[in-house]
Amino acid sequence: MNIDNHIQKLSWRFAGGTFTPNQKDVDAVNGIVQWVNDQRRITINQNHLFAKLYIYYFNQYLDKHQANVFDKIPQIELSKLLKTDIDLFYQSFTNSLNNNSDYHIFKDNGITDKHPNFRTEEEAAEDTLKIKNMSKSDISKIKKGVWELEDVKNELNKLVTEALNRFQ
Repeated sequence: MNIDNHIQKLSWRFAGGTFTPNQKDVDAVNGIVQWVNDQRRITINQNHLFAKLYIYYFNQYLDKHQANVFDKIPQIELSKLLKTDIDLFYQSFTNSLNNNSDYHIFKDNGITDKHPNFRTEEEAAEDTLKIKNMSKSDISKIKKGVWELEDVKNELNKLVTEALNRFQ
């Protein structure tokens, strides 16, 4: 018997109202349970890398919310992450690379990374002068960004593909 036959058998039995289950009913339920368990095992075995990352990030959310495996908030947050369009991840990654590049450009030009609310007027004036004296190349890098979305996307896809090939 297959899963469809098990379900059809139970549907027919349940449609009749009250009944006393017989061995075929028990076998049908056991067959469904076995099929579901087999599918879960197969799915995990075919997706080890995804399972590892899912468990790792689920654990991070559990720690963040001081929760346990039965709490819904970590599950909801992880589901939101998985539902997010991949293009948003590419864009966010590119933005992070460009922000990191900007930070190093400013640092190399001696510009402080202090929050404006914590700078003295003298520090702010010095930073303004340093920005005015920055090279055109550095200013261009900050305005345009060093990293292009398509280049980053292609590199990330290459890295992911290599990881999938190496670890599966």
